Amino acid sequence: LTLIVALQTVPAIGTRDFWLHDEVRHADVLRHAYETGQYTVLSLNGVPYPDKPPLYFLLLGGLKALTQASDAVVVQLGSALAGLLLAWAVYALARVGAGLSREGGLAAGLAIAATPLFAVLTRTTRMDALFAACVTASQAALFAGWQRPAASRWVVLGLGLAALACLVKGPFGLALPLATSPAYLAWVG
Repeated sequence: LTLIVALQTVPAIGTRDFWLHDEVRHADVLRHAYETGQYTVLSLNGVPYPDKPPLYFLLLGGLKALTQASDAVVVQLGSALAGLLLAWAVYALARVGAGLSREGGLAAGLAIAATPLFAVLTRTTRMDALFAACVTASQAALFAGWQRPAASRWVVLGLGLAALACLVKGPFGLALPLATSPAYLAWVG
């Protein structure tokens, strides 16, 4: 799964500059955060930028510090890594939530990696793939916790991943996993 996602994303890293308006905006927010070291209160063109939570930019800042690459390469690498996390989160959800075999989980991960939306999310500077990875991993952990008696560590992990999703994109990071849990519990009886 990692090899397939890498073959799909790595060749595109650093092959283009920013295109979409969100890419330019997010690159400026990243540049300012990296230059000032201020990742908790983001700014855009010197003005506070409360539109997005900070976790995505903190991840990109860490990648920039590790690689010292250009902003375009850093944000594209961040999107590729988020896509990899999403594919593995889908694998985990298929294994835990649907009870599929390793092969079934792999098929689910490959199926998500083969979609056109996945290709877009892993090649643009949007936080959506990281958000989806956190939400999907949260659901997998919660479902594992709901299946096993005394498996509260899985529930805590699921809620922690939902909290991370909130720090990536906002409150739907908690709402989505919690909304699916009653349906899952009803499904498994």
